[in-house]
This record gives sequence, structure tokens and C-alpha cells, in this order.
Amino acid sequence: MADTTSSIELGFIGFGNMAQAMAQGLVDSDALSGEHIHACAGHFDKLKATAGRLGVNAYREAAEVVRASDFVVLAVKPYLVEQVVEPVRDLLADKAVISVAAGRDFAFYEGVLAPNSRHLSTIPNTPIAVGAGVVACEQRHSLDDAELAAFEELFGQVALIEWVDGKLLSTASAIAGCGPAFAAIAMGAFGPINALWITSGLSVLAVLAMLTVPRGVGGAHLPSHGKERAPRPLLREALRDAGRGFSLLVRGDRLLLSSVALALLLVMAVGGFQGLVLPAYYSSMGTPELVGFVTSACSLGTLVGSLVYTRFALDLSRRLWYVLSFLGMSCGIAVIGLLPDLPLMIAGAAVLGFSAGPLAALLNFFVFDSVPEADRGSVLGTQNALYLAASPASMFLCSAMVTAFGLRAASLLLIASWTALAVFALSMKTMRRI
Repeated sequence: MADTTSSIELGFIGFGNMAQAMAQGLVDSDALSGEHIHACAGHFDKLKATAGRLGVNAYREAAEVVRASDFVVLAVKPYLVEQVVEPVRDLLADKAVISVAAGRDFAFYEGVLAPNSRHLSTIPNTPIAVGAGVVACEQRHSLDDAELAAFEELFGQVALIEWVDGKLLSTASAIAGCGPAFAAIAMGAFGPINALWITSGLSVLAVLAMLTVPRGVGGAHLPSHGKERAPRPLLREALRDAGRGFSLLVRGDRLLLSSVALALLLVMAVGGFQGLVLPAYYSSMGTPELVGFVTSACSLGTLVGSLVYTRFALDLSRRLWYVLSFLGMSCGIAVIGLLPDLPLMIAGAAVLGFSAGPLAALLNFFVFDSVPEADRGSVLGTQNALYLAASPASMFLCSAMVTAFGLRAASLLLIASWTALAVFALSMKTMRRI
């Protein structure tokens, strides 16, 4: 470890998944020992357990962490930053402040921290825990030359440091959540069948590309302790991870289970309309090509809704976003379910997509934030498998309803089912505390 970083005292205000990943990466790589890392968090008993595992110093108060540190990492939820900073605002004026709170840029901290404070906004990713991370850093900052050099030397040992314009720090989050929107745009442009072939072909190409990557590239080369375990057969390993992921979903945090269940029902509701009701309706009208216009409106709405949420997420509470999203989706589904003329159908689809964007982002955030780092791969893999099964399951149920009751009656049943789901989702005790 370089001499310029060996004497650094690093503090974390907030010690959740991201802060733990950063601390673990530094400790495991010998970039910084645990005795030089200081942390506080809302639940002190839980903090002591996680900090003790890494040899990190645990404190009850943020002021204690700031006094013990040269660099202070603000690692709390974005909406809590102002609340956390206020009591230690003057103490932070003499420290180098590093933010890992999404959406909190240089201009924001200029208004929150004391005048002339030195700070840098970043967005790291969790592979930093194994020395294979990337830290996106805002080009505009106020660290002095010595602090900047120390920051780059310290974290450069566990991550690739990339400097970007502040406006780009949260762009990746918006794009990452718009995959379904782009797929639906393809459906509108090329037709559902052609879009299916296109996405299938791209999936095959992605798999082939992954197979050409030499084994071990991108992997972490961690120290081996004792005899290496023989690799398990791929199928057995996959089934084991799937079983563990499902067990964690069912037996884990109620917020986690509720978020996954609601997301599945959301996929089923939208999939039922897009996959069966709309194609059947427009085919019966002799204009099957109009399905593309409706699905494109929905996908563009999702894209815009996701971008709007990314830009204004911190201006409203998560509970308000949650309520507004469900109300907006209910309006959109009600309009589509009545099978109106094309202009009104497109408007309803746009409202549905626009409202679904923020809701999907919220639910995915709850899932990601509720799962410990070590279990995240199993849980997210199981979640994705359930999502893949949800859409065909909804189309099967819709086809049964259409066969039994007719297209319009089945569509009205879908509206009623969604309305019941929305009422239940808005009244759930678990989701009132978000």
C-alpha cells in the first residue's frame, strides 16, 4: 500500500450495502486496514456485527465518525442526506466529503454543506467489494489537489475511476430500467413476431459473445484459503441458487416479498393486454398492425416516465411516487380495457406506460436494497425467472377468460382485477412505510 494512503482515516456515515462493499474492497485488498475505517449507521447493533467482521470501528453518532476521519463518505439514502448532514455541517467543513448518494451532485452539496466545503459526488458499483469496481466521479468538485490525489490513489486500488459530467451520473440508471420500453418500440416498428425473432437473435448473439470471453476475465482473484473446492455441475449449481433465491424471497423481509409480488402482478396485467387482448381485438377489427402503435405509445410512455422519475425522484416522497404510479396505471388500464377508438387507446397506453416507469423503478429498488450483497445474485436470478414466467402465464389466463366470456367481458374482468390489486397495494401496511 502506498505511503500516501496508509495514514488516511476514512469515515462512513451510513453503512449499508454500498458502504460495506467499499470498505470490504479496501480491507481485502490491503489498500486500507479496518482500524483506519470508521462508520456509523441507524441501527448500532447491526452496525457492530458488520463492522466487526471487517475490523472497522463502529460509532453511535455521525459526529464521532467525522472527528475521527480525513475523508467522510456520505452513504445514506439520497432523501436522507440533508437530515444527516445538518447536525455535522460545521464539522464537515474541514473534511473531504465523498458522496455516493445517487442524484446528489455538486450543485446540491453547495447548498447543503457549509460554504467553502470540499466535496466530490460519485456513483460506485458493488464489484468494488472484490477489487473490480467502477467509480463514476463528477468532473466538477472542490477537493484540493492533495485530497484528489489521495482519493484516486486509495480507491484506484479497488476500482476504475471514471470522470463524467454531472448530468450523466444518473443517466445509466434511467436507461437500465427501459429495456421493456425498447422491446415494445421494436414491436411497434417491426411487428410482434419480427420483434420476437430480433430479440431472440440478439439473445443468442449475447450468449455466443459471452462464451468467447476467456474464463476468469472480469473475475476477482481472491486469496485462496486451504484446498480449493471442486466446481459443482452447472445444472446442480443453478438449481441450488434458484432454490436459495426463492427461499429468500418467501422467508425474507416483507417489503422484499411484497415488492416482487407486486412487480409480478404488474407484468401479468400489462402482459395480458399487450400479449393477447390487444392483438385479439385489432385482429377481429381487421387491423392487426394497429397493435404496434398502441404498444409503442406504452413503451415511449415508460421511457419518458423512467426519465422523469430519475430527474425528480428526490422531489417527492417514495410513498407519493408509489401512490401516483398506481393511480396513473389504473387510469391507463381502465381506458385500454374499454377498447376505445385508436386515439383514446394510444392516450391510455401512454398514461399506462408513463405511470409504470416510476413504479417499476421503485419496486426494483426495494428488491435490490432489501437483499444482502452475498445473496443478491440468487434472489435477482430467481426474480427474473419469475418475471419471464409471468407474461405467458397471464396470456394463458387471458385466453381462458376470452374463450369463456368473450373479448370485451374478459377485458372488463382485467380492469376489475387490476382495480382490486391497486386497492390492495395502496392499503398494504408494508408499503405504507416506504
